[in-house]
Formats: sequence, structure tokens, C-alpha cells
Amino acid sequence: MAGSTREQCTVESLLRVLDFLVLLAVCLSANFDAIESSKCDTCKELTRRFNEGIENTANSNFGGGNTHWEERKLGSFTFSETRLIEILEHSCEDGSKECHHMLEENEEVLEHWWFSLFAKGKETDLNKYLCQNLLKVCCPEGTYGPECTECPTGKTRPCSGNGLCQGSGTREGSGTCACHPGYLGELCSECSTSRYFEEVKNETHVICTACHFSCETTCRGAGPSMCDDCIYGWSLIEGSGCIECDVACNGSCTGTGAENCIECKQKYFHDGTACKACHVSCATNCTDDSSKSCDECAAGWSRVEDESGCQDVDECSEDSNKCASDSYCLNNEGSFSCPKCDRTCRGCDGPSNRDCKECRTGYAKNEENECHDVDECHASDVCTGVGERCVNNIGSYRCECQKGFVRKSGKCEVKRKGGGKKKSDPNEETKLSEISPESLADEIKKMGEPVQGVKIDDEEMVSMGGNFEIPKQNPSNVEATDAEEMTDSTRNTKGHDDL
Repeated sequence: MAGSTREQCTVESLLRVLDFLVLLAVCLSANFDAIESSKCDTCKELTRRFNEGIENTANSNFGGGNTHWEERKLGSFTFSETRLIEILEHSCEDGSKECHHMLEENEEVLEHWWFSLFAKGKETDLNKYLCQNLLKVCCPEGTYGPECTECPTGKTRPCSGNGLCQGSGTREGSGTCACHPGYLGELCSECSTSRYFEEVKNETHVICTACHFSCETTCRGAGPSMCDDCIYGWSLIEGSGCIECDVACNGSCTGTGAENCIECKQKYFHDGTACKACHVSCATNCTDDSSKSCDECAAGWSRVEDESGCQDVDECSEDSNKCASDSYCLNNEGSFSCPKCDRTCRGCDGPSNRDCKECRTGYAKNEENECHDVDECHASDVCTGVGERCVNNIGSYRCECQKGFVRKSGKCEVKRKGGGKKKSDPNEETKLSEISPESLADEIKKMGEPVQGVKIDDEEMVSMGGNFEIPKQNPSNVEATDAEEMTDSTRNTKGHDDL
């Protein structure tokens, strides 16, 4: 008995070792195939980028500026070493390290192909020359394996044109056909028996077409009328094929419409004539369309003790902080929402400016408890600079220069008549410096608007306190172009809060 047990253990151990060796061989084979496939992919990528470089440099030259002289002295750029170097520099740009390694190993080969074959028109297919014939890491498409064997049904239409040949274009793979959806067989020349039908078939071609989506397994042709059976929500009717049942039906029916349901779906009840929807407060089933007949209450609803059925839960009264600070809680049947407050509010209990908890900056409560815009221009401490005027905006205000003034370095200064800049006149300095305060005051009065914060009299015009200065040396200081007036004529002093 002991000897038999030892023999059994030995056999089991040998079987385990054998299984391990088989698994190891499969893994090594798969790894080798992956390496070979990687080499082919690397070579294809290298030659693809090289060919792109040929296209990108087709209209280039030596770059010296005198193409005729350069080509006379250096030869044609078309097959020059300069062009080749430019192409090689970008052949593995952003590529893998395998690409750079392959390029380094085969740089002389590429130079030979460029000067001796490509330039003379002897061999223009770099992929065929390098990857297939020289390195032998790839095969022509439609062939596979070490000897580039043709795929099943030929390299022109491998796998009957209905699948992929395993290893096609590489030096590895088994050549087995992996059929497209709907096709079966070693050559992908048969149609699947599930959800596909044979639309066309002859000696060389077969076309398999998907059944209508309402067919559950098989069909005899296109359309729901050709289904042999139907998916949930559709029923097979003799002479009509699959027809779609009403949404109230529990998957099957005898015809269209809720009155033809064989059974009502959950949240529906049969009133003796047809399936109808339960009350919105019901979670599962019911006996009529009222909230009292619900077997269970849906989320956002609860059953009360006075037999009034499922009642809406007011989530807003349960928790007043369900919404963000710039929104308010609005109860809905079975749920709630958070609409935005009015833009004048900082926090609110409703949609209007009367529902504000506080007013935003630039707004204040009026007698009707509404947040309304504050006209800051009525205050005495805004826009007090020489030649400034206040313009009220909704929720803010801005300071503009009055007519005849232009803003420079944050101050409003008198704009010289004539607008644009002119060349300086040495005599003009004397003329401007000779203008008396009385004359300047008269000019300002003629502009049509009073100057805020300035008394128009001799004493005030002479002592403006630095807000206004009469130019002494350079009269061009008071001039401004129209563009300057547009870009620097206003000064915003307060803006909205984040709404």
C-alpha cells in the first residue's frame, strides 16, 4: 500500500512538472512572438517617419538664400547628404528607444539606400527593402511567419475578407483566422447562428448581416418581422413578428397599447381595462392611482398615521443649510432644488430682491425691504478731483473726466483745443505761460460744464493745490490724442462683488 502511494505521488509530481514545462514553453513562445512583433512594429514606424521626412523636405533647399549658386556648387538638394541628415534627425523624434537603437544600427544601410537605390530610382519602397528583405522582421501584408507564408484564402483577401490573419505582415503568428463578428469557420466563410443571417453567399463570398435588435437569438432575414423570438419588451405575434409592447407591460403583450399587457410592470396597476401608472409617491406596487394605495413610499415621501397615504417630505424645513450660500432651498414633490438668489442678495430665502438676508455692496434696503442700487454719486466724497464727474452704475460707480478734460497719470487735465499732437513751437511756451488765471477760467467756463471741486476765481485758479497746474515750459503736457482720451478718460473706483 505504501509503495502504491509513493508511485501515485511520483506520477502526480511528474504531471505537475510536465504542466509547468508546457506552460513555460507557451509563455516563452508568446514572449518571443511579442519581441518579433515589436521589432516589426519598430521598423514600420521608422520607415513611416522616414517617408514623412521625404515629403516634408520636398520643397526645401540648402537654406543659404542663393539656391542657384548652392546647387551649382553643392549639387542638387533633392538627393543631398544635407537633406538625408535632416530626415534622419526626425525619423525617431518622440519615438521609442527601440527606434533610436534600430536607426543607429542601420544608419549606413539607410545611407546606401538613399544614395545608391532611391536616388537612382531602383528601389523606392523603404519598408520592403529594410524591414522585409534586409532585417527580415516583417512580411508583406497577407503573409505571416518565418517564410512569409500566405494567409488562408490568399494574401489579397485573407480569411475570405471576413477576418484577420494572425501574424499578417510579421515574421511570427500562426496564420489562424480571427473572424469578424457574425462570421464563423476556419476561413470565416460561414455565418453565426446567433443574431445573424446569411444575406449573400456564393462560391467566393459570403455576407452575414445582423438581425433586427428586437430578435433575441435567431432570424430568417432583416427586420422585426423576421425574428424567431423576441427580447424583453417585445412579443412575437403570428404574422407580424416582434412588436414592441407598451411601457406599462411587464415584458410581454398580445398587441400594442397598455390594454394588451399580459401583466403590468412594477409601479403600474390594472384597472380592469388597461395597465395604468401608480401615484408618483409609490416605490413599488399599488392598487389604484392614489398615494393611499402604495405598498411602499418612494424616497422623499413618507407614510403618515392618519391614513392619508404617502406624503411629501419637506427637506427644506428639515435642514435649512441644504443649499449653498448664494442659493435658497425650494421644496418639490419627492425632492428639493437650490435656485440662485437675486444678484442683489448676500444670502436669501426666496427668488426676489425682497427675500435677501443681506444686500451686497453697492445695494441697500429701501422702504419696501428691497435691495436696490445705491447712487454713490450723491455722496460728497466721490470723484472730487479737478475736472472729474461721477457716473452711477448698477451696484457701483465710476469717475470720468468732464468735457474738455483728459485723464493723465490718474488726474483730469485740460485738453488743448485741436485734439492731436502737434510739433512744439518755441514761441508757444511764452504764449501759454502768459495766459492769466482769469483767461483760463473764462476758457473753462466756455466748456459748458462746471468743474466740480473748483471755484472759478483768481485766487483758486492760482492755488489748485497740485490738482491742476498751468504748464510753464512744455505746453505739449496738456495735449492728448483722441486715443489717450478714450483709454484714460475714466476711472472706476468701485466694482461689483462676486455675484
